[in-house]
Amino acid sequence: MTTKTIRVSEGAHTQARTFSGLFETTPGGLIETALNEYLASHAGEINERFEHAKKYIESRDTDGLLQLTATSRRARAERAAARAAEGVTKSE
Repeated sequence: MTTKTIRVSEGAHTQARTFSGLFETTPGGLIETALNEYLASHAGEINERFEHAKKYIESRDTDGLLQLTATSRRARAERAAARAAEGVTKSE
């Protein structure tokens, strides 16, 4: 099996190493299992997003498709900023 590097925060890396030891797997194995569980538990939401994208692609609506992906990126950025703000608040 070939592997690739995924960059994560130092905190996530430390947790992956710690918990992988508890579950007798590798950090990569732990992350792979977590990803599979995430995909399974969010299958409905993922399918919904794919269906939206499919409609834009089928209708050749590149503006709609770009808006869909921009909205997703913006939402991820907003969640990341909120998590960062919580981290700053917790450490004060």
